[in-house]
Amino acid sequence: MNLNQEQLDLLEKWLDDPSFHNWAKQTNDTDIAHWEHFFNLHPRLQALGETGRSLVIGVPFQKVPVDESEDRAALDQLLQRLEQKGGSGRTNREARLRKLRPGRRWIAVASIILVLTIGWGIYRSEFANKPIQLSTDYGEQYQTQLPDGSLVHLNANSRLTYYPDKPRKVWLEGEAFFEVQKKAATGATFQVITEDLAVTVHGTAFNVNARNDQTKVFLEEGKVSLQVADPERSRIDMQPGDLVSYSKKQNNLLENQKDVSALESVSWKDGTLIFKETPLSEALPEIEEIYGIEFVVLEEKLLDETIGGGVPIRDLQVTLQTLRDVYGLRIEADGNRYLISGVE
Repeated sequence: MNLNQEQLDLLEKWLDDPSFHNWAKQTNDTDIAHWEHFFNLHPRLQALGETGRSLVIGVPFQKVPVDESEDRAALDQLLQRLEQKGGSGRTNREARLRKLRPGRRWIAVASIILVLTIGWGIYRSEFANKPIQLSTDYGEQYQTQLPDGSLVHLNANSRLTYYPDKPRKVWLEGEAFFEVQKKAATGATFQVITEDLAVTVHGTAFNVNARNDQTKVFLEEGKVSLQVADPERSRIDMQPGDLVSYSKKQNNLLENQKDVSALESVSWKDGTLIFKETPLSEALPEIEEIYGIEFVVLEEKLLDETIGGGVPIRDLQVTLQTLRDVYGLRIEADGNRYLISGVE
């Protein structure tokens, strides 16, 4: 970015402001909110702000009292090394030094250091553009904290993707429970994107299940809004206890329930699926997704049979034994398939 004199003066002013450093490093909510508001009011200065951010992040600035002659000598030495390759003479170097006011010297040194470390900058930029992916295997759960402080509990056979420079925007395949860290000062939102819809939240706790060509969202506390894949549908605002299910494939709002029990919707976090007189046609697919297995129901009428209560999901054999002993299902293994022939 080529800077004119006015931009240099403004950049120097910002770099002398501790609040600008806090915004650049994302370390103080009040300062972050102040500068975000400033750049929203002055969008033409956004690029200059990003240049300043690059200087702050790229170089750990620390003002220390040094003798001015030492400061000048250090800068002169750096410029001399650069000019040995460029063929510039002493006269040009002195002319440039005379133009540098004392307050500018540290900016010049920082810029030179930034140029000398451009290889690292390119590497870091490429790293920031590479997505981070968290995934779980069949029968496995995983809990982690995102860079913004939000907690994620990932269910089995699920995948969460985000970019290091935008940790409050994630993509989900499978199921996860989120406890989002509030950003009260900035009002920054947290977004979960699935094949069917986008969930936009502030600080809240909610569950997202994106399986079987549909996405179910259960809100435990706080407030979220959903924007489904169909642009003609209006936004759906949810309250605690709401359960919404939407299918992009069917282009249909499948469920919109109120006052749903959290016990049923998020019990998987504690290693148990809770069913409330749920037909096998709905219960068995949930277990299939967790373990990567297939149930084959030999008689279609069995799909209407219901189960009510808990099914442990930490271990496949324990799950199968529970279905046999507690719910009376006759189950036989056939490779990776499990045949259900009846109910005792």
